[in-house]
Amino acid sequence: MNEFSEQLKEGVSMYFNSEAYRKYLKMMGMFKNYSFQNTMLIARQNPEATLVAGFRTWQTKFKRSVKTGEKGIRIMAPTVIKREMSDGSIIRIPTFRSTYVYDVSQTEGEPLPVIKAKELNEKIEDFENFRRSVISACPCRVTFRDLGEGDAKGYYDNREKTIVLSERLDDAQCIKTLFHEMAHSLIHDRDHLKGMNIVKDTRTREIEAESIAYFLCSHFGIDASEYTFPYIASWSENSDMSVLRDSMNTVKETALDMIERIEGRLALDRKKDLVTDVSRDLSKLYKEAGYDEERDINDLREDIRLSLEKGSISSHEDRLREIYKDESLDEKLRNRAVNTAGKLGMMTDMDNAGIRYKKIGDGYQL
Repeated sequence: MNEFSEQLKEGVSMYFNSEAYRKYLKMMGMFKNYSFQNTMLIARQNPEATLVAGFRTWQTKFKRSVKTGEKGIRIMAPTVIKREMSDGSIIRIPTFRSTYVYDVSQTEGEPLPVIKAKELNEKIEDFENFRRSVISACPCRVTFRDLGEGDAKGYYDNREKTIVLSERLDDAQCIKTLFHEMAHSLIHDRDHLKGMNIVKDTRTREIEAESIAYFLCSHFGIDASEYTFPYIASWSENSDMSVLRDSMNTVKETALDMIERIEGRLALDRKKDLVTDVSRDLSKLYKEAGYDEERDINDLREDIRLSLEKGSISSHEDRLREIYKDESLDEKLRNRAVNTAGKLGMMTDMDNAGIRYKKIGDGYQL
């Protein structure tokens, strides 16, 4: 264990400075299931690691083998030691043992399954809707005020339990500041810290909040190159390893919680937008194709929403198929029927002039 302690200290010296710390946060994002200590040990031994697993896991789960001669990355794994007491009873003592993992670059075999990146991981183009979803995911109220022309971008009001953002921020800076203040509201609220009997100085709170904001920006594809951590070196030098561990675990756990909150809200808002969009399309299509009288848009919206929840959109499917197959109708109108079907999560089959939908998980594939 002494060797682990030395490696951890060396890792802290290596990564806890302004430039390298950003790389550590990215690595933390890649190794979500690893503790602070093990993430630091991986970073210390193989700074370029991207995906690690044990020797047998590579063989059984991924059908890959560790290349001959590759040196493993030594990490800590929990274990239990049994000890017999003088009275014959057996006690279990939790402790750690060393084990080895290997980066994907150290293996060969079958290609890894390709996981399609989420759209938001590539680029956020609609900041307005994204900001709306983030605000909805916040645990407290968010307001915008004129904070003057100084450097003030926003703050979390402990008394009012409100995030206040400057009206002068551009889109990207607004999102970054929102992430930062949302982190404060979740883990640095005065009443929350008092109730947990936790004391954190200003510098620790700011490092945690800024680290979380950087973590989220990296996850959602927002440019985070401007992020700097000027106090990280002196802060880490003056902190015990247990304090560093607790702070980094707080950063990771809070960031993952925020990502889950935001992505859940994004999915819900997309569904609402889809219902509104499809309802508007169907209302126009039915009217132009000569179906019945024009339906009230609100009734149609509720019908679509309930249909999507139940997983049954057969009535609209039949009508869209009829519009598509009706050669007396304008070709553009018929193509619009196909596009609307796509929005409903249907799969088109041009050869058979039919339209099908495909349910994926809790919703429809768009």
